[in-house]
Amino acid sequence: FLSGYGLESDDKVARAELFGNFQESLQFIKRYFLKEGDPDGIDLQVPNSLFMITNVDELFLMASKSSKKHTYEEMCWAEIVLKIMHTIMHIDKDLRSNYFPAIQTQIFDRFYKYLYRDDNNNLFLGERGDTNSISLFEFETKSKKSRDSVIIKLLHKVEYVAEELFDRVGIRFVTNSKFDIIRVIKFLTEKNIVIPHNIKPSRTFN
Repeated sequence: FLSGYGLESDDKVARAELFGNFQESLQFIKRYFLKEGDPDGIDLQVPNSLFMITNVDELFLMASKSSKKHTYEEMCWAEIVLKIMHTIMHIDKDLRSNYFPAIQTQIFDRFYKYLYRDDNNNLFLGERGDTNSISLFEFETKSKKSRDSVIIKLLHKVEYVAEELFDRVGIRFVTNSKFDIIRVIKFLTEKNIVIPHNIKPSRTFN
């Protein structure tokens, strides 16, 4: 199964990494889903047998319906842990992760280039000195999601893979009037800061 999943089962480094994913999954469950880590969590305890696992192979056997030495409750818990491990592995193997700072800088710089403040510290979108610059109430950028936030977001999805996580970089314009919203959109498209042809329609319903 591990080989089919793309992991070399004889690779000690890969197995150590996999066991790390297992430990992280257990801590994640306790921190967000159970009462011991979250007052609003479920009042359940992870079976001690899961904490006794020293080899991830044992987890797969525990999740197997053909296993005679484990209870149905242990099987369910093992399946839950494996689902979260699967999500964590998708995050860790996402090719974009290593390049995120560079990607974020490239995107934000396209906007920062046309943002400036006047002598009274008022914020504008446009080119300095242009009388048609758009007065802004606020401009915000959203920093990178925390690792736990990404895991939670993916667990909410039917196809919980890292490729389905879109809102990694966020930008918010707050204008002083509704009309200025249209002016901002017009400016962003005219300057090719936002390119309509690259917009994914199913992601722009709101």
